[in-house]
Amino acid sequence: MSHKKKSWSVTPKGQEVYLHTISNDLGFQASIATYGAILVELKVPVANGQIVDVVLGFDDLNGYLNDLHYIGATVGRVAGRISHGSFELDGEKYLLDKNEGDNQLHGGKYGFNSRVWTECQTKKSEPHTVSLCYESPDGEGGYPGNLQVTVTYSLIENGLRIVYRGVCDKPTPINMTAHPYFNLNGDGKDTGYHEVKIFSDKTVYLDEDLLPNGETLDVSGTEADYTDFCPINGPVIDDKTESFHLKHDRFYILNSSEMKISVAAVARSNVSGLELKVATTQLGLQFYSSDYIGAGTKGKLGCEYGPRSGFCLEPEGYPDAVNRPEFPSVILHPGEVYEQVTEYRFREFNKRD
Repeated sequence: MSHKKKSWSVTPKGQEVYLHTISNDLGFQASIATYGAILVELKVPVANGQIVDVVLGFDDLNGYLNDLHYIGATVGRVAGRISHGSFELDGEKYLLDKNEGDNQLHGGKYGFNSRVWTECQTKKSEPHTVSLCYESPDGEGGYPGNLQVTVTYSLIENGLRIVYRGVCDKPTPINMTAHPYFNLNGDGKDTGYHEVKIFSDKTVYLDEDLLPNGETLDVSGTEADYTDFCPINGPVIDDKTESFHLKHDRFYILNSSEMKISVAAVARSNVSGLELKVATTQLGLQFYSSDYIGAGTKGKLGCEYGPRSGFCLEPEGYPDAVNRPEFPSVILHPGEVYEQVTEYRFREFNKRD
């Protein structure tokens, strides 16, 4: 096991950015940048001594500074969209930084993904772990209260665990998530034929702006039905017919119970033979098929990314929950501790002919 740290670059504001690389004896390796607490790489051992880097990314900091797709980022204070960039809390209205038309997405223009985090002290007995901290001041992005957050990345026997923690001095929304784009072939090419299974019977209705109206929908018999393995592109109708080319940006209500870590989704590639299980304590999962990455986007190691070069499975709370009292609350109060856990677990499975 090891934990290596190196100076990676400097932001336009002169802030030094470090890259932390952790590895374990089983061949897993993860690199995390202090800019955005971004997961830059996640290397997974496969057969014949091969290693597959299963997440999209860039070779240097400049790629992340110019990225508009939150590739690999830690997202906060609030993941997802907040309608009209505003909400009321304890009788006071808060106006947020709007970065998607009239709405806020993923914490605003300067969310946690664009902040430089600092390393927290970890135990010397945990060389496979790195913890990063950020203090979000009262009023940042329009949010109330000082919020202290920590993201801890740890390699486990079969993958990577991420733990989010937060404390505040004033009631404030918090709904953090990780935003890696997975490609289990490690080549940055179309993932439409990766298969996905989601442990959910219901989605939240989202309008054309991807905002909820409070309604929940059964997935059975719809194009949102991933209760059994199905290609991201959609179901194969027969041997002579191509799959549908479905676009996914959907929020699923997970079947699991709150604060108990449970498998939320499974993805697999019949090319690499790799399977990914996403386990989480969160109540929901955003499934995004990355149809809006521009063709010809320069990725790491000479890869060119485009629509469907990766896919996202983002464990998080309900969208626009701050404006939807019928949804589970995402408000953190002083004296409480926000804590959520996500694990990415990998294994090889028998590929189908």
